[in-house]
Amino acid sequence: MVRRGTIHLWVAVSLVLLIGYGVVMTPSPPTGVVAEIPPATPIQRPASDDSLLYEAISPAYRDDVMVTTGNRLSRYTITAALHDGSSPVGSGAGATPEGEFPSSTNGTPIATPLAVTGATPMVPSHPAGTITGTEEVRFVNDTGATLNELYFRLSPNLRQYAGARMVIHDVTVDGMATAVEPPPLYANPAATPETTPDAGSRDLLLVRLPLREPLPARGGATVRLAFTTTVPLLTEEGPGEFAFDPDTGSWALAHWFPILAGYDPSSGWEIAPPAAWGDPTFSNTALFDVTLTAPNDLVLVTPGIAIEAGAQGDQQVGRFVSGPVRDFPVVAGADLVSVSQDVNGTVVTSYSYPEDAAGGSQILEWATQALATFSDLFGPYPYTSLDVVAVPNVPGLEFPQMIVIDAAFYADPVMAGSRPGAIEFLVAHEIAHQWWYGLVGSNPYRHAYIDEGLAEYSAVLYFEDRYGVEAAEEQLDAGLRLRYATMLLTDEDRVVDQPTVDFPDLVSYFTTVYRKGGLGFSALRQEIGDDAFFAGLRTYAASMRFGVAGPDDLRSAFEAASGDDLSDFWRVWFETTSGRVEIIVRPSAGTPMVSTPEATPVAIAAPFQSP
Repeated sequence: MVRRGTIHLWVAVSLVLLIGYGVVMTPSPPTGVVAEIPPATPIQRPASDDSLLYEAISPAYRDDVMVTTGNRLSRYTITAALHDGSSPVGSGAGATPEGEFPSSTNGTPIATPLAVTGATPMVPSHPAGTITGTEEVRFVNDTGATLNELYFRLSPNLRQYAGARMVIHDVTVDGMATAVEPPPLYANPAATPETTPDAGSRDLLLVRLPLREPLPARGGATVRLAFTTTVPLLTEEGPGEFAFDPDTGSWALAHWFPILAGYDPSSGWEIAPPAAWGDPTFSNTALFDVTLTAPNDLVLVTPGIAIEAGAQGDQQVGRFVSGPVRDFPVVAGADLVSVSQDVNGTVVTSYSYPEDAAGGSQILEWATQALATFSDLFGPYPYTSLDVVAVPNVPGLEFPQMIVIDAAFYADPVMAGSRPGAIEFLVAHEIAHQWWYGLVGSNPYRHAYIDEGLAEYSAVLYFEDRYGVEAAEEQLDAGLRLRYATMLLTDEDRVVDQPTVDFPDLVSYFTTVYRKGGLGFSALRQEIGDDAFFAGLRTYAASMRFGVAGPDDLRSAFEAASGDDLSDFWRVWFETTSGRVEIIVRPSAGTPMVSTPEATPVAIAAPFQSP
């Protein structure tokens, strides 16, 4: 993932987070008028057949994946309808029930009322768009522990999504009506203001569902609920991953349904709010069966494959299954065009706007080459599809079986960016996330470097595989070493492996986790040699796929491959601030004096000293 921001150091670098879309809007009803949204129209489903949910897995790997994940994964069955801002909220399946909506002590609407009150969630009079739906989650307790509660994240209620809202109602657990509760800690004092609810507002970022009986390991529970999600307009300053963009007529729906909070084997349920500059999503692998009703003029891009499709008047209805993935985002645009290429049984499709079709073809070339390179280095990509989508205001973001790249780069992706090769590097970084966080999960709230730092160095490996060692070193110098050296000279060194919320700002987080983290993996390769380094990565990918890994899992894979104890190395690069940087200053070409030096820093680990 790449976040937006401007770094005023030696070079200007554009960083970003996530996506933005929409449909063409029609006039909203007068303020205060609440009319009716037609409900989602479910497709009649046959009796449960888990094999159907694995249709998005390539036939060559399907049996193996089913054996690996069988009876371990929770299952989401979602029926939802997407409406533009002219469609108000009313009754019907998947719509909001009638009744009063309670307010907080300061008059702000409560984001998530208790299900037993029968209260009507309040939706703004002029939403950019609204999603209504129902959701069933067959939760499988694969944690190894006995659980007394479940947690669901309501990410649209993060403050940075101004104008967004998610409400849930009619919640049952195993058929019994259940009152949702705030979690024990729903506002982390250390979190940034952008992620912390106003005092007393009770804009819940996640909710707790108490279980009537303790749920043992390998036990199951079924949660059913209805939800209404309001999608905000994309703004110049706001994040684009969850927004409607009227300029392109497209939707970004990264957080459109309630999702189980991530469960970390080392620390349990992750219930803290995310930092404003980190990944907002942490979730466990699950199976998704999603039926979506949307306007006919939209091109829908989702994980997985469509197994049923039909039309109802001016609406399309599609049923999609994902295979084992961690999330189910939707990208929808009226004017998207596409070009595809097969890579070892995976169809890679690049979506762009018509005027940027040439850029879409160029980015497809980079994406297919990256997929082939990483499949050779890390192990097979098991899915039948991988989509690359042009979206406004989002330089780069990874999703299951999908990455998004800023539409602004498509006009000339070769020349765009802060340095030669910057957009190709970005595409490779996001493709690498299909392994590091996609197949092998990790907790970005606590250990972001084991997916972001590893994805950053994986992009260097892509350049080495395609263009040679010299080209890879140029990317290391310009993309990683210079940024890390600049931070050391202008600020201070920071620990890589620390909670994302503990970084003081986006710049320090990005430079430390991505740049220093990536340099650490480069140094590790030099430390243990190519054979052990790549064997360790393949072992890590194979042993931890579909699970949630921690730093010890990654280090252990490299130790097993190399036969070395890497504890000291790990402390130097990832757990302490023991690094130093050597900077070679050269005069610019044609300049007799060193008044405008060219810095070529090299990050070097200082010898470890016990505290």
